[in-house]
Amino acid sequence: MAGFGIADRNANDEVTKFQLGRYVSCNEAIWRLFSFPIHECHPTVVHLAVHLENGQRVYFTEANAAQRAE
Repeated sequence: MAGFGIADRNANDEVTKFQLGRYVSCNEAIWRLFSFPIHECHPTVVHLAVHLENGQRVYFTEANAAQRAE
């Protein structure tokens, strides 16, 4: 990225310094050009409410999985 302009030498413009000094790799540039999301926004673990009414724990085994799922 190239930048030019008329600026006061005594001014401390942190935003311009950040933009001119930022490094974007070729991989990140392509990722941003194709508008892929950079960060995930959804949780990786989703809580599922599979309880009985009174809160007893339900254990599934291979033998009783079909029966418990009903």
